[in-house]
Order: sequence, then structure tokens, then C-alpha cells
Amino acid sequence: MINYRIKTRIMTKTEIIQNLKCGGCSTTITNALNELEGICNTVVDNEQNSVTFEYTEESQVKIVEEKLSSLGWELIMNYKL
Repeated sequence: MINYRIKTRIMTKTEIIQNLKCGGCSTTITNALNELEGICNTVVDNEQNSVTFEYTEESQVKIVEEKLSSLGWELIMNYKL
């Protein structure tokens, strides 16, 4: 039997958002994004108003952006690290 390992490319994205005010906001965002399939290692930086996460497929970025919006945080700009 031959075992094949498929190497998954992990990418990192940072979103800059409005109205990031406290640790409660950070916890809400972290928990919500980490529940999404394929999203991991979410880090929220209140001082920089940023959310950084890892993902494996480009389509997941749109899902994260929609989730942030549904939670009440609007994107200011985004960029890849």
C-alpha cells in the first residue's frame, strides 16, 4: 500500500477593521473565525485594529470577510503578509 501525502499551502491574511475596542471584541472575533472550516491561528491586535488568520483556499477569505461584517466589524483595507 502506498501512502500519499498532499501538501497543503497555508497562507496568511491580515484584515484592518473598524471599531475594534476591547478584549471582548478580540475574543468574539477569534472564536467566530476559528470555528470556520479551514481557518486557524486567528490573532486580533486591538492597537492595530487588525485581524490576522491562516487559511488554505482563497474562497475562505471571502467567508471570513462576510463573517466579520455579520458580527458588526467593517473592513477598512486588507493585505496579504
